[in-house]
Amino acid sequence: MVVANHTRLDEIIELSRAMLAGSFSEEEKKLLEVVHRNAVELKNHNLEGMNMIGLSAKSHDLRQPLTAVVGYGALLNSPKLANHDGLSDEQLKRIYRLHDLCRHFHWHMDNMVLFSNYIVRPKAKRAQDGGMLDIRAYLLAQADNYVCREVTSEIVVPEKIPFVYANDASTKLMIRGLFAAAMAISDKPDLRLSAYTVMKVVRARLCVMGQAQRHDELMKMLKVKKITEKPDAATTHAVIATIGNVHLSSMLEIGLYVATNIAAEQGGRIKLETDEDNLVFTLTMPTLAPAG
Repeated sequence: MVVANHTRLDEIIELSRAMLAGSFSEEEKKLLEVVHRNAVELKNHNLEGMNMIGLSAKSHDLRQPLTAVVGYGALLNSPKLANHDGLSDEQLKRIYRLHDLCRHFHWHMDNMVLFSNYIVRPKAKRAQDGGMLDIRAYLLAQADNYVCREVTSEIVVPEKIPFVYANDASTKLMIRGLFAAAMAISDKPDLRLSAYTVMKVVRARLCVMGQAQRHDELMKMLKVKKITEKPDAATTHAVIATIGNVHLSSMLEIGLYVATNIAAEQGGRIKLETDEDNLVFTLTMPTLAPAG
């Protein structure tokens, strides 16, 4: 089963139904009705039983209700856009809980749809798709995502980080896959993000605190390649994940596949290692365009 947290969808449906039966205003109930109706539509798509092929094939049909659920949940939670005057503390808590559920569910399902499209319907890569990108902004934007921000306890990314040579959409998906995999390693992940420059590359380290014991298990999911940056340099390793079955892969496997393969496609690499009790993913990206 690909969709592991479908219980959040069930809770969204039940909570929105209970709130519709409560003493909210007509304006608030209109917003609740949109959330509830679209959540039920997603439930009727049988997300729990979908594999990556199904998610990719129905990605267009799923995106509209997914956006409606998270978007109208945000409208309901905003005192600037919805009328919170006269609501009790209990009602406000229920609104916040619904919003929280919607955002977590959207993060998970949007990942699954985007990752499934990349895996099931890969696009041909062209040299002209690349350009100089501010990878610092991409890293910080992902770390600031509502769901990621909750579990990222430290960010040390200097202001002066060189641009890297990469593709916009691929880089966003690569970093998203890396965060998704890191967050799936533990039920209560604690992430720390840092970045630095070495010679002609930028390196970003995503550390999963206290999870060093998972290293050997994760390495079994990965294909390891030896890479020598220069003839006289020490040999390092890069990891590239493989997908054994599009029907049964977990978010951890899928996130690793997306992140490691896109890094390799863009002339970079991802390394997996331990640092004391912690598990560390190191993303290396080139600052120069490939020759020719």
